[in-house]
Amino acid sequence: DLVIFYNYGDIRHHLIAQLSNINKIPFFFANDTKVKNISAFFYDLNCENSFFQNQIENFLNKKKEPKYLNKSIEYLTENRKKIQTPMNVKDVNLNINLFNFKDEKNLIKTIFRKIKVKNDILDESERISLFRIIKNYIDKKKNIIDMKFYKFDKLENIENFVFLPLQHEPEAMLGICNPIFDNQFETAKILARNLPNNYSLVVKNHPFKYFFRSKKYLNKFKNCPNIKVIDHKVPNELVYNKMKCLISFSGTSIFEAAILKKPAIQIGNLKSMKYLPNIFYLEQLKEIDKIIYKIESNFEKYINSYEYDEKLQYYISAAYETGFYFDKYEDDYRHNKESLEYMWYKYLEEIKKIF
Repeated sequence: DLVIFYNYGDIRHHLIAQLSNINKIPFFFANDTKVKNISAFFYDLNCENSFFQNQIENFLNKKKEPKYLNKSIEYLTENRKKIQTPMNVKDVNLNINLFNFKDEKNLIKTIFRKIKVKNDILDESERISLFRIIKNYIDKKKNIIDMKFYKFDKLENIENFVFLPLQHEPEAMLGICNPIFDNQFETAKILARNLPNNYSLVVKNHPFKYFFRSKKYLNKFKNCPNIKVIDHKVPNELVYNKMKCLISFSGTSIFEAAILKKPAIQIGNLKSMKYLPNIFYLEQLKEIDKIIYKIESNFEKYINSYEYDEKLQYYISAAYETGFYFDKYEDDYRHNKESLEYMWYKYLEEIKKIF
């Protein structure tokens, strides 16, 4: 009668979703709304259908009044002073030391488990050869050294640019939701080539596990005409304030740009943020210049309108009304019964909406 995915981001989910659609069985899974610590349930792989989005439509069509309007206004006010750090990167270290003992401890632990534990019990990420485990450790250390001495382009020296924050990989939103644009370098190269004459493209490594990317990988971008590579330690907020426009595959950066009244162009099929007031969809990379001309013509007037902030407030309020706390969702239910009860109630509440 119903299929529930624990989390979305795997080819198995894609196959099950296809079977569910063929047999007309509803399915849903959790995905973040981009409002800090708030996720919601979505009913299709492109995240286009959900009670979260239905509620936004109700607010826009004046069928319902938002219960959390004041809370959404407070959220906007607070984040316009300083953007809150997303949950998934709040503990990320942007300046890892070469020898920090944690890496060495994890290496020894991984090797020990590899030797002592049966392969079918190991986590998928551990089912690699000892050679690959040691090589990954050495590559990480080499990348950390290379990044400390890498000659990044200086943000203060760059004018009139479009910002493309790189996604970390593997990433479901790059693979399953963006099957055409899953190669970030090729995508960046085409975009840079087709930008209006007075624009350049700026890229920045994702702060999450930035050390997995080598100097050679970043040089591919740096050596490409009209692309600048800035340091991953540069705060996004500084980039947002200086950029003319954002381009993203799906990330939180689109929502953050909306808060700061900056236009955002999204590549790919994901529709979870379709009601944000700053979003533009790009279907053909070579048509990036047309989207930018459209933004230059109309966006500045729109951000000063009452409608812009109202739409954003409705988005945030709907997330609070229909969503749930992500930290409760990812908690260890073996030790935290409160989180278990909370999520059981949220799942039951969602199931009742269907039946």
